[in-house]
Amino acid sequence: MSRKVLVCGVGLMGHGIAQSMAAAGQSVRIYEPDRSRAEAGLERIAGNLERAVTKGKLSAEEREAVLAR
Repeated sequence: MSRKVLVCGVGLMGHGIAQSMAAAGQSVRIYEPDRSRAEAGLERIAGNLERAVTKGKLSAEEREAVLAR
């Protein structure tokens, strides 16, 4: 069953929680009032996923699916 998850803040822990939930197939929304922090958190998630693709742990299609969630 897919659930909607709200992550408040995308700092040191929040971006990892959001990434883990999205990778598990959950629909994730992030609440971060500071736009620059929100963008930085999303960049960290994208970077983590790109490294996983480079290491062969994740396919490019899986990366895109996680980012879409």
